[in-house]
Amino acid sequence: MKRNKNLLAKIIFALLLVFAAPSFTPIFAQSDSHSPYSFYGIGVPQRNALQNGFGMGGIFAGLRDSNTINFLNPASYSAIDVTQFIFGAENNVYNRSLNNINILDYNVFINQVGLGVPIMRKKWVGWGLYVGYSPYSQVGYTFADSVTQYFGTDTVLVKRRYDGSGGVNQVTLGNGFRIYKYISIGLNVHYLFGTIDRNRSLLMPLNQAYLSSRVQEKTRIQEVGFDVGLQSHFSIKTKHRFRPKEMTKDSLIQRSLWPYKTSRLFINMGINYSMGRDLSASLDKYGIQFLYGNTEYGVDTFDLAPGINGAITLPHIITAGIHLTNAKWWSAAFDFNWGNWSSFSYFDQPNVLFSNTWGISAGAEFDPPYKNKNLGKNQFLKNMLFRAGARYQDRAFRPDTNPVDEVGISFGLGLPLAFGNKYYSEAESRRILSYINIGVEGGWAASRNNGTINESFFRLNLGVTIRDKWFIKRRFN
Repeated sequence: MKRNKNLLAKIIFALLLVFAAPSFTPIFAQSDSHSPYSFYGIGVPQRNALQNGFGMGGIFAGLRDSNTINFLNPASYSAIDVTQFIFGAENNVYNRSLNNINILDYNVFINQVGLGVPIMRKKWVGWGLYVGYSPYSQVGYTFADSVTQYFGTDTVLVKRRYDGSGGVNQVTLGNGFRIYKYISIGLNVHYLFGTIDRNRSLLMPLNQAYLSSRVQEKTRIQEVGFDVGLQSHFSIKTKHRFRPKEMTKDSLIQRSLWPYKTSRLFINMGINYSMGRDLSASLDKYGIQFLYGNTEYGVDTFDLAPGINGAITLPHIITAGIHLTNAKWWSAAFDFNWGNWSSFSYFDQPNVLFSNTWGISAGAEFDPPYKNKNLGKNQFLKNMLFRAGARYQDRAFRPDTNPVDEVGISFGLGLPLAFGNKYYSEAESRRILSYINIGVEGGWAASRNNGTINESFFRLNLGVTIRDKWFIKRRFN
């Protein structure tokens, strides 16, 4: 037991070093994010980062699995059977084509930290609690161009530079309740916060005695948001004939005499509603005049719009799905999502770049049906999980009003850990497995009618789920 815990501690520490080092403070400022499309609004919204759902095409609405936490549908918290700690990090690589120029961007960041605890597990009722962190959106871009301007008899080459950083983060407190046997409901309460910095610079040549200028904007966001979830979970009996071992080849024709073997097919249906809401925000805008050269020397600073209080309106998003599993060696899931991004607004700016969006996801997980999986040799190989999936998304952001199609194909692995832990209860004795989950996704996005967006992307999601039995009631004093 002690050896397993030391190993897990080393793995978590190594992951923190690998993924946190490139940006040093990735949790509260995704400053290493690079996307020219984060120039608008609150930046690029964070996509599905579930450790198991990521490799299954991004499904989550009906996902109900005790091996990891589904923090995107709070109704699933009622399935938490032992205390779980989750940690995940993500690396995105983009190859974009803009104005016939290929641009390679990447970002590395922590995408989830959380703790799930089973509060109550009874025959007729269940209660699970979750508290965690995840990013909501990311801003990070730097680009520039040059234009020639005429000032009287002077011809001046003017550089225009744009850069931004920051994003919106969320801390979540969620509760999920199972009512009777077949219905679970849940609520996530999010505290959204963050700072977005954007700069627009006009750089003039110093040798011609012109002053350069910069407009700096700082947006601060603090607000509370909600997600609600509902899941219906039940099972149906299935049966099929099987050939007994003692029967000979000559008896194959007597298949009608083979006995039946019964099993159960578990069906989970879920829906999640992310409430559209107004985020309270403040905007400070001021200008700087300076001399531009090898170093910058400030000359004057003046307020353009200090302390503007306003709101950022986020859309309503609904995701519904179904998850089928026989709880022994396979599961499959399908999701559909819709969001009214046409209602998005950023302070008083008119919304002309966002449209309503929809998407579908499908995926499967395969758990090889070995016998005695937690006994004997090769326990690691016997308990591995294999995942695959695909998704299509009609993007909300349309810089040239042309619809944007996005397609992703994903694969994943669940690598088991901590075989020595056992869960003892009055009714059962079984192994508790923790997992290292690896997911990869490749895909592309393109505007219709030869529009602006033309990109390919690769995403790597690496997560750890540590599961153990806490708060054990002593049988003997």
